[in-house]
Amino acid sequence: MPERLRFVHAMLRRSQIDTYADFIFLAEEWEGQPTNNETSKSDFAGWFDLDHLPENIAPYIRHIVENYRAGKFYSEFGLDAA
Repeated sequence: MPERLRFVHAMLRRSQIDTYADFIFLAEEWEGQPTNNETSKSDFAGWFDLDHLPENIAPYIRHIVENYRAGKFYSEFGLDAA
C-alpha cells in the first residue's frame, strides 16, 4: 500500500551502460517474502537488518544504505567516471 511507504533517498548514478535516477522508499510494514526477478544479477532476495547486510551487496546499494543511515536524502554514485 502506497500510504505505508516513506520516501527516504534519491540517488543519481551512472553505470557502464547508462545513467539512472533511483528513488528509495522505506516499507515499515510488509507481508510476504521478497522475490528475486533478476536472477542474472543476484543470487537471492531477502530481508536483512541494516547492521547485518550480506558481504556481497552491490556497491551502489551499500552507498544508499550509508546515506540513508546518515540522514541524507540525496546522493550521487559513479558520476565522476566518464
